[in-house]
Amino acid sequence: MGIKRKKYANKMIALALLFVLLCAACGKAPEGLVVRDDKGNERVLVTDEAGQPVTDEAGNQLVVGTGRDGVPLTDGSGNTITKYIAPPEHYTYGDVIEASHFRYTVPKGWTLTDSARMVLERRNPDASLQLQILSNRDFEAFLEETRSGLALMAQETGTGSFVESDVKILGQEAKKLDIVIIQDVTPTAFETFVFPYGGDVIAIYFYYPPDRSDAVDMDLLINQMQLKPLQ
Repeated sequence: MGIKRKKYANKMIALALLFVLLCAACGKAPEGLVVRDDKGNERVLVTDEAGQPVTDEAGNQLVVGTGRDGVPLTDGSGNTITKYIAPPEHYTYGDVIEASHFRYTVPKGWTLTDSARMVLERRNPDASLQLQILSNRDFEAFLEETRSGLALMAQETGTGSFVESDVKILGQEAKKLDIVIIQDVTPTAFETFVFPYGGDVIAIYFYYPPDRSDAVDMDLLINQMQLKPLQ
C-alpha cells in the first residue's frame, strides 16, 4: 500500500471511530416517521414498536421537536425533545395519504403531485384525481353547491348538462355526478363522488379524457381508499 493510500485509510478509520464514539455518547432518540402535513410542512411523528404514531387520549400526535434548520432538539442529557401537538387534517409519507377518515395508497402509475391538496396525476392518458374531506359540512348543502357548480360549468362551456346517479362505493351510499366539457376543442370528463361520513363529507374528483376511459380503472382508484371505523 502506498504512503498516500495508507494515510487515507488511517484517516477513514479515525473518522469511523469518532462516529462510533459520538453515537455512544448520544442520548436515546425515539423512532420516528417523517411526514408532510396538509400545509406542506415536514414533521417527524414518534412511532411505537408497531410503527404506529404515538398519540395521547385527545388524539394529539407526539412529534420530535426540531430547530429552524430541521435538526432534532435535545435536552441537557442528550435526549431528543418531543411534544404533543394537534394532528393535521391529513399527512403523506411515501405513497400513502393518511387522513382523519381514511388511508389512501397511491396506485402504480400514479404520482402524488400535490400533497397539501391530495392531488394525484398520471400520464398516457393524462388524468388526475383529487381527494377531499369537508369537515362539519352538511351533505345536502354541499351536494347542492356541487350541482350548481357543474350546471354553471356546462352553461359557460356550452356543453350538455351533468348526469346524477345513486351509487354505492366503499360500502357507503353516494352520489355520482358526471359531465363532459369541451375547452379548446379538447373534451374532458369530470366524475365526482360524494358521500357523508362521520358528520363530514368525503369527495372524490376524477378528470380524464373521455375517449380513454378504458385506460382509467375507476374501481381500482376508489378501492385504494380504506375508510377508518367511525368512533
